[in-house]
Order: sequence, then C-alpha cells, then structure tokens
Amino acid sequence: LALASINSKTSSNHKQIVTVLLSQKNTIFKAVQEGNLDLVKKELDAGASINEKDLTGSTIFMEAIRNGHVNLCQFLLTRKPNLLIKTPVGHNALHTAIFENKADIAQLILEYIKDLPFNDQNDLLNAQDLFNETPLILACKMGYENIVRLLLNTDANTHIKDKKIKDAL
Repeated sequence: LALASINSKTSSNHKQIVTVLLSQKNTIFKAVQEGNLDLVKKELDAGASINEKDLTGSTIFMEAIRNGHVNLCQFLLTRKPNLLIKTPVGHNALHTAIFENKADIAQLILEYIKDLPFNDQNDLLNAQDLFNETPLILACKMGYENIVRLLLNTDANTHIKDKKIKDAL
C-alpha cells in the first residue's frame, strides 16, 4: 500500500509539473501572439527560454515574426535567440520572415546578424529547408522583390540550387 501511495503521489506530482510547464509555455506564446511585450519580458525574466518551441516546432521569435510584431522582435533579439533553429520543414527565423512577407523583420534580422561570426551569418543566410530552398530562393519563388534585394545586398549565395535544380536567379 505504501508503494502504491508513493507511485500515485509521484504520478500526481509529475502531472502537476507538466501542467505548470505547459501553462508557462502557453503563457509566453500567447503573450507573443498578442504582442504583449511586458508579459514576454516578465516570462523571460522568470526563466522561460528565449528558444522555447511550440508544438509545431516554432520558436517564440518565429511566432513574433508571424504576427508582425516588429517591436517585440527587436526586444527578443536583445535576448540573443538562436536564429538557426529550424521548424520541421526546415525554416529558420529568416525563412519565416520571408515566408510571411515581413520585409521589415527580415531587414531587422539581417542587421542583427552583421555582428555574428561569418559562419553563423552564412548558416542563416544560406540555410536550406526540406526543399533545399534558401531564404533567397524562397523570396524569389514568392515574388518578394524587396526582400530579394535585401538578401542580395547581404551577399546571399545565388548559386545554391533547390530540389528542382533551380538557383535563385
């Protein structure tokens, strides 16, 4: 009986811990979706991870991009998120900004990475998703001329080919 009681109590404690963790995760993602900068700051200061992922594999930074919250993206960049994290389809933060046609946020990311080591810049600029599309190929495919120009001005590689053996140009 004592062992059953311990197992029952342990199981209950695990459920409570999982509930608290999911609640915290949901709180920061909801705050990001709403653009609630104060609550995002509070959650991060309380220990939420800047690289937290949701069930789709997107980070809080990607969620801020999707919702077009430029000021929140600026703040999150001060917390040094890992921009190389990829979703299950292989999109990093720059891919996400392009896919969502958020040129202002793409520009913000490109300005931010200027201070990163060259290899990190290159890894972000020329990362290929599951279709081997780089951010530049994706911007060309989507017809986002303003983003294409931004990427070309940052020396994105124009010679990488996607799965259809097409390069950006």
